[in-house]
Amino acid sequence: MAKYGLSDPQEIFDIELFRVDPSIFYAFANKLMPKVQGVSLTHKFLKALQEQGKLLTVYTQNVDDLELHAGVTNDKVIQVHGSVSQFICMKCGIQSSSSVYKTEAVKGEIPYCRPCSQAIQAPRRKARKQKKPAKRRRSGRDAYGSEEGDSEEGDDNIAQGVMKV
Repeated sequence: MAKYGLSDPQEIFDIELFRVDPSIFYAFANKLMPKVQGVSLTHKFLKALQEQGKLLTVYTQNVDDLELHAGVTNDKVIQVHGSVSQFICMKCGIQSSSSVYKTEAVKGEIPYCRPCSQAIQAPRRKARKQKKPAKRRRSGRDAYGSEEGDSEEGDDNIAQGVMKV
């Protein structure tokens, strides 16, 4: 934790820290993604209660969606801490299945919204085609994958379409 400047492990989940530096969250994402393949007897019991009309609501702190995998309907489950089954773009708000972004997240890479990335890249490609090649200055990619000097002042992670779990 000290490596990332964190004094408390819970800071990984702080939305303000995520907005400033999502790489910290994604450095730990592979440990957060559920690896459980099956549902437990408890999950099956919840499904049975639902089938008998006796289940009112399931409140869960787990983010693994096992209640839903067991067949409990979405309207019966309150996921207090959310779910890793959906990624949401911090810029446009689009929701995507985790299957689209999970591979990047598990590798510790920051997943970027595909539609927002395409919208950002399209004007850049067009501008590059129109400009005459000039002397190439030394450039590199910053921590968020953008060319240094490419972004306008005030551009941040949210403007780049970082996906959050």
